[in-house]
Amino acid sequence: MNKGIKAEEEFRKWLDKKNIPYLQISNAPGTLSIALKGKEVRRPDFLIFVRPFLGIIMVDVQDRKIEEGKIIIDKDETWAYIRFERESRLPVWYAISNKGRKYKEWYWIPVSKVIEVSEEKVSRRYGPFYKVDIEHFALIRARDRNPLSKLFETEER
Repeated sequence: MNKGIKAEEEFRKWLDKKNIPYLQISNAPGTLSIALKGKEVRRPDFLIFVRPFLGIIMVDVQDRKIEEGKIIIDKDETWAYIRFERESRLPVWYAISNKGRKYKEWYWIPVSKVIEVSEEKVSRRYGPFYKVDIEHFALIRARDRNPLSKLFETEER
């Protein structure tokens, strides 16, 4: 099983355990309209209903390493999500974890914040990317009560 699919599966299990309502979105070929393809958007993995009645957020789940207190996020993908966010008027967040953390800790950040707080780099192998310090993420642990409330705390991360 590839890392991304495993991360999505673990995230879905966590949502179910926490009784957080969601819809998982298919990324299968043929499930994105021609109109949206033309806008060069990328669709997130989950639509999450944030309680109590705060609305809906879209979430892209990723399996990423945390190295030297930083997380690498693809620049082109981030901008595709920002375009999706603008088209849909729904906020898009990254939720990032990995096998080493046993998918028990999730680092959350709005895609729009990534471009504000990151260091932009280019790799010959991977192309343009953002290096984001983990201090800018909301850390949600599997054991947290009311976990999504951490996403909307007003303190500066």
